[in-house]
Amino acid sequence: MYLLDIGVSKKMEIPLPNKSVSFCRDSARAWHEPGKILFGGQGSYSVLNLDTLQIEVILGPRNFSTYGPLKPAERDALKKEEAEYKARQSALDRQLSRQNDPRAYIHTGYNGDGLLLSALDDSYHKLLLSGTFYNGNFDVSPNFGTVVFHRLDSELNYVRLGKTKARPAKFMLAFNRREQLSQSQQQDFEKFWQGVRVRSDDSLENGDLAKPSFWGDVYEPQVNPLTGKVVGPNQQKPKGRVIFESTTDTYSIVRTYFESAPIGVGDIVTNFRSDMVGGHGFSAGEIIWLPLKSAQGVPAEANTKETKQESGIESNKEVASLETQRGSTGSAMSELSRFLSLPIASKEEFKKFGEAELHRAEQAEGPSNRNVLNLRKQAAGAMQGGRWSQAVEAYNQILAIDPEDWNAWLMLSSSYNELRQPDQTLAYATKALKRIQYSALYAIVGVAYGQKGDKEKFLTWLEKAVDGGSPLNPKAIDQSFPQYRDDPKYKAIMQKYQSR
Repeated sequence: MYLLDIGVSKKMEIPLPNKSVSFCRDSARAWHEPGKILFGGQGSYSVLNLDTLQIEVILGPRNFSTYGPLKPAERDALKKEEAEYKARQSALDRQLSRQNDPRAYIHTGYNGDGLLLSALDDSYHKLLLSGTFYNGNFDVSPNFGTVVFHRLDSELNYVRLGKTKARPAKFMLAFNRREQLSQSQQQDFEKFWQGVRVRSDDSLENGDLAKPSFWGDVYEPQVNPLTGKVVGPNQQKPKGRVIFESTTDTYSIVRTYFESAPIGVGDIVTNFRSDMVGGHGFSAGEIIWLPLKSAQGVPAEANTKETKQESGIESNKEVASLETQRGSTGSAMSELSRFLSLPIASKEEFKKFGEAELHRAEQAEGPSNRNVLNLRKQAAGAMQGGRWSQAVEAYNQILAIDPEDWNAWLMLSSSYNELRQPDQTLAYATKALKRIQYSALYAIVGVAYGQKGDKEKFLTWLEKAVDGGSPLNPKAIDQSFPQYRDDPKYKAIMQKYQSR
């Protein structure tokens, strides 16, 4: 096989120890330690060392069958050896099924354009590599030092990532609205910064309060070669985007939101604008441009409640509790077991439940219903595009308005499932199952237990989902849990699903 180091465009051959060793895009993989990838399964396990470009077989297949009588001492020694082998095999299987829970994640951009590093709350994004990539074929080391991905089964591509300063960085902009904006632009800025009320017909009056985010695009400075002075942004060299955090009449505090190249003091910000609300928004165009300055020493009043833009929706304290209190997951898991003995809701029962839940939500949300509808659109678009963290953020905002929104619980369990955060998945699935035994939730719970390495519960919940008529993606499940492919019960469940 071949390894292509993208950083230096160098292609290297890696010798395979034997014909049985195969490192393909469907192989089960996990990071053995930084710089080493464990792969294989079903009794054959190897480690790819990215530093030495060697593959080492650390556990091969063994046959403990005997052909003929053994002495008691020989039989005892063989049993001990077999037990040690199986224990080692189980430990490696658990390592292959274990998923990291980092504070960030690596994913593709829109339509697979570029490889991005993002914070889990989507507060910061960094472009790692340009080009076209496909989600699902990545291996990211626990220390985020290496990204490995597949282009072909016979060729492995990787890139080593260097250390970077803590992100996102904050800067100051000498954004003097009274001097730099027209009177109508000043009015628009104030109106949208404080928040506007949007009616169902998108008119800006007597509706729900919406507070859009404010942005600016960042470029390298364009320097006059004769005078050495900065004359504006170099439109040929974009570097990313900043988001406004606070503002006064004379300056604003911004932070990096997206970087395609490192953003720093002296870079130029232009195209100041806000998100659109009901087809309306603030825009200063590209006439105004300002250099980023250090935020150190900026007077504290820039962050006072009078000037700092607050979210239009309070944070969901219930969700924060689920995600930060260690004991919550254990109680959710113990509570889940009782749902296995309950019958799954029929299509007619689920239809009636859906109608009742829709009526309940309309009553509970009241004047905020328009806001929730917009959030649902955002969340649905994020899920459709595979932007699971953005979906989580939107559904959390819905729960801040309506803490009993069943659909938000369901979609959060599904989104956290895609993010491979099984504890959060189980917490929200428990809340949803308390209201109705929906078949798809049983599949979600089963996959979450599979991510936790609990084979018995993975198979039990998966079988319950199949028996209840839940739709599945057998190929995706098969690829996510290759260590169970040859398990008789797993095979029987999948055959039962295929014959439905």
